[in-house]
Amino acid sequence: MAIELGARPADPRAGMQLQEILSHPDPASDQDAHARALAGQLGITVRQALHTLHQRMLDRRHS
Repeated sequence: MAIELGARPADPRAGMQLQEILSHPDPASDQDAHARALAGQLGITVRQALHTLHQRMLDRRHS
């Protein structure tokens, strides 16, 4: 499920790419700028995206 937040219409591809970067970080590469750009396309911050992913993980664990 892609991240869908913010004032702008959600771009499903940007949401899926951002989710992938944040869910599977690669310590060998610097993906911070890419994550910020994707979050910007969605009208959110990386922090908001991380919060959303964390909340979804908790919701799945407790359902």
